Order: sequence, then structure tokens, then C-alpha cells
Amino acid sequence: MDTVTRIILCVFILGGIIALLFMNRSKGAKYDERQLIYRGRAVSLAFGTLITFLGIVLLLNTPDLPWLDVPMFVIIGIILSLTVFIVYSILHDAYFSTITKKGSGGIFFFIIAFLNFFNGIRHVFSNTAEDIYDIVLPVVIGTMLLVVCATLLYKRHLDKKELDED
Repeated sequence: MDTVTRIILCVFILGGIIALLFMNRSKGAKYDERQLIYRGRAVSLAFGTLITFLGIVLLLNTPDLPWLDVPMFVIIGIILSLTVFIVYSILHDAYFSTITKKGSGGIFFFIIAFLNFFNGIRHVFSNTAEDIYDIVLPVVIGTMLLVVCATLLYKRHLDKKELDED
């Protein structure tokens, strides 16, 4: 990917983020105390996951394990703790309630997750990876996003089941 393409891609991503921020600005956030409690628990669980994972990495960081790339495992720990935070928040409606609008956002999210995962696998079989980061990080990020997709689908199923019972 050349520099011009990267700049154009960054401009589109930043434009999309800014547009989302202004679209959501007009809507007032409506959270109750229960959601605030769940947010706090999600942050605590994510922090505990990160500290535990980094402690394990620190214990395993010996000269006997040359495959242990500490910076990569730190990034994996951050991604793992972010996944814990997101899954807990989704399951407990800590940041948003039931998704009422049916749109293609979930499909795009799934496509991005799958493409990230596939990108790492592609590097394994085509031997085009410059270093281990080109293989591991897209697979880890893709896996995280696929877990989030599965959690969203599961939560949607639970919400529909709850509505049917009422």
C-alpha cells in the first residue's frame, strides 16, 4: 500500500469517526445506575485480566523461552482485556441497550473481523510476513472481533427471547 492510499484511508476513517461523534451528539445518553455499576465491573474485570496476563508473561520471560516476544504478548494482553471489557459490557447492557435498528453495521463488522483473521492466515501460507507481528496480530484482532460478533448475536438472541416471553 503506497503513501497516498494510506493517507486517503486515514482521512476516510477519521471522517467516519467524526461523523459518528456528531450524529450521536444530538441524542442524549440515557443510562441508569445499574449500567454505571456494570461499567465499573467491566473495567475491573478488564484490568484484572490485563494484570494477570502480564504477570504470567513476566513469569515466563526467561532465556529458556526464546519464542516469547514480550512486546507482542503485551499487545495480546491489551487486546484480551479489551475483549473481556466489551463482552461483559454487551452482556450486561452497560453501554447500549437492545439494538432496535436493523442495519448492515453488524455485517460490516463481521466482514472486518473475518478479513483481519484471514489476513493473518494468508501470511502464514504465502510466506509474505515480514515478521511475526504480521501473522499473530491480525489473527488475534480478528479473533477478538469475531468473539464480539458472536457476543452481539448471542445478546440479540437473548433480547428477542426476553421480548417473546413478555
